[in-house]
Amino acid sequence: GNIVDLGAGSVVDEGALVENKTKLAPGTYVAAGGRIPTGEHWAGNPAKFVSKLSDDEIDAIKQAAEDVHALAKEIKYEYIPLPDAP
Repeated sequence: GNIVDLGAGSVVDEGALVENKTKLAPGTYVAAGGRIPTGEHWAGNPAKFVSKLSDDEIDAIKQAAEDVHALAKEIKYEYIPLPDAP
């Protein structure tokens, strides 16, 4: 699957391409027609190249996503009211 760290408040316009193993800093704006290549970190409005991601950084993005997914599975019934059973 895709490994992408989409920072809070980031916007990716329709027609923009964010490739696998990438990171967008919080508040990054990727305009239509923009492209974020594999293995890169971008930030800003408009988005600008920051750095190449190391293998460790890519692994950390994947681990963070797996951790959030596991936590969401644990707490999903704590915060979402379920309708009464018939």
